[in-house]
Amino acid sequence: MRRFSVFMLAAGLILALGDSPQARAGQYSASFTGTVVDLETAGFCNTSDFSSQCPLSGVCDCITLQGRATGNVIGRTSKSNPVAINITYDAGAQGQQVGWTGKAQCAPIYGSAHIHGNRDIEELDFTGSMCMLLDPSVKPQRAPLAGTWGLTDLSGIHAGFGKVTGSLNLSNFNATQTLTFTGTDQ
Repeated sequence: MRRFSVFMLAAGLILALGDSPQARAGQYSASFTGTVVDLETAGFCNTSDFSSQCPLSGVCDCITLQGRATGNVIGRTSKSNPVAINITYDAGAQGQQVGWTGKAQCAPIYGSAHIHGNRDIEELDFTGSMCMLLDPSVKPQRAPLAGTWGLTDLSGIHAGFGKVTGSLNLSNFNATQTLTFTGTDQ
């Protein structure tokens, strides 16, 4: 009877310390580097449920980025399977925009990052704002963006939330574009 009790206690501890989401909770970080491969001014991106919206004005642009990413959960992506990021910019949100009058146009964004890393496959959906500079004398023409993201892990193992920051150079699509995703993985 004593051996059975010790066995049950050991089995219970193993199950309790197993691969549960609470045991894995920690920091999440991913860095994207790539280029703009397409800019469509005829509507929203149609690549995911999240980036396929233009709720404020109905007049949106779709910015598509491709590149590589590294992160503590995803690992590294490969050249043969690049990261695709689609950002819908609500360009027609004239009455909603904030920013420097005459110098920039800031408006809401709705984006999705599709990441196939060597450790995990994820979709990060994010929302926030991006400010387009209207003054051509400012070089380089960087469009800063910031917002929040939620993680859809295609394997069903991870969940997470956090912030996204970066900037896009829309006057030179070949320039290096960067986005950083930080937050909590659960």
